[in-house]
Amino acid sequence: MDDSTPPIGAPSDDPGGPLELSYAPPASSAARRFVVLPIGIASTALVLAGADAAARWWEIDALSWFPFRIIPAGALLLGIVAGLGFLIAAQVAGVKPRKRFLILVGLVLVLGYLVREYVEFALLGPLVDRSGQPVNFAYYFHVKSTSISFVNRTTGRGEPLGGFGYFYRVLEMGGFVAGGVLISMLTGSGGYCELCRRFKTTRDLTAIPASAPRPESPDPEVNEQWERACEAEMERAEQRLATLGEMAVAGDAAGFVAAVDAGRPDARAARRLPVFIRVELYYCPCCFDGELLQAVRVQSELSGRTEGLPSLHPTRDFVKAVAKARLTAVKSEAGRAEIHLRVSDS
Repeated sequence: MDDSTPPIGAPSDDPGGPLELSYAPPASSAARRFVVLPIGIASTALVLAGADAAARWWEIDALSWFPFRIIPAGALLLGIVAGLGFLIAAQVAGVKPRKRFLILVGLVLVLGYLVREYVEFALLGPLVDRSGQPVNFAYYFHVKSTSISFVNRTTGRGEPLGGFGYFYRVLEMGGFVAGGVLISMLTGSGGYCELCRRFKTTRDLTAIPASAPRPESPDPEVNEQWERACEAEMERAEQRLATLGEMAVAGDAAGFVAAVDAGRPDARAARRLPVFIRVELYYCPCCFDGELLQAVRVQSELSGRTEGLPSLHPTRDFVKAVAKARLTAVKSEAGRAEIHLRVSDS
């Protein structure tokens, strides 16, 4: 680590005292998870309202789609769509899906399912039974559950399942909740900075050619020449990667960015080669604690694989400088592409 950049945790003058932070994370509140709640409720309401509209206008009951009469596929899919609201809001708010968050998502989806049933009951009402007595929601829900049936394609009719209908009711509700909770769990699939309580991000920096273009000729002599060319390209790639690594360890952000920019024309063509080395910056956009990821990508027309290389842990100052330079480069490229598009249209 560069001596000019203090570590995140530095010892205090008192050997037995707490660590002094050279970086102060932004203040955060546990109430952030409740910022996600309104958006999740809105997405759940929109999905259920859309499902009801499809059932009413086009007679497509997506929620009750059960392939093989056992898989609640429709409920799962609708739950996944409803859970996207929680997923997007959690990503923006930086809320990691821990146990309490997932329980909250599940409760919202269960309540949303029951509210949908109650709204349907209220819109049909007031209902009465055969004796003329008013029907409450519990009785309506019971009758609807025990009246579930699977229509026979030949006769066009089906027998009510009776009490067994509750089994499919539980499957339907469980599938809806499971879909929403599972998609919400994807929020935590990426890295998370516990210090800042923010999700880490990855920026692609460059791709280094590590092989020659694959020849189209099956001639053994041509393939032998290609293999020799690949060996030479791999040696050059290793040298370039070592140079970048030395700059990262030394904290030379300006030299690193210049070297990456100089190799940008090769980077565009490298991704189409059979072998190239990918370099990425993986970091927290708040405190800029991060690492330099390096991997060898081996690919063919039908498949490919990625072999990871040891990552580097540069200083936060280096990560901040490189990340901002890369962001500026991306905006500049987007601006040039927009200008080119306008000129082409004119």
